Amino acid sequence: MRNILISSVGKRVEMIKLIQAIIPKLGIDAKVYTCDVDPDNSPACKMSDGSFAVPRLTSEDYMQVLQSICLGNNVKIIIPTTERELPILSANKNIFANLGICILTPDYDFVMKCMDTHRFGDYLNCLGIKNNIPQQMDNYETLVDTALATADFAECIVRKYLAE
Repeated sequence: MRNILISSVGKRVEMIKLIQAIIPKLGIDAKVYTCDVDPDNSPACKMSDGSFAVPRLTSEDYMQVLQSICLGNNVKIIIPTTERELPILSANKNIFANLGICILTPDYDFVMKCMDTHRFGDYLNCLGIKNNIPQQMDNYETLVDTALATADFAECIVRKYLAE
């Protein structure tokens, strides 16, 4: 079983539902896990197959806790949902990759140079992930909530990272 972890998930219930619906349609055995600082107050955490409390991004042990969650639950991909996560997750992308875990974020240099949703859309295109980023998109959270929470995105992620 190869699983997904969606971080800082908050209220993104539709994203959870979409991915959960795609997994069985593709005949894949996987779970959709979530993490948040306060999973008890996160509607999306309540909808997921399991949720985990994580420290704030600024905490020294954030990455260690995230790594432990992934290794303990056979997580193969992390999908960040907030702009604040991108610098720290991209800076640690190679460490996770060496453990067989993909963090769905551009490389650190790219993140730090642009922090631009349109360039993130270009990155998704390079991965072969269809997206429809509106021209008026102004932040990563809006990108996640509108462009990434689609059936096409969910199916592409499940096929690309969970299919064996």
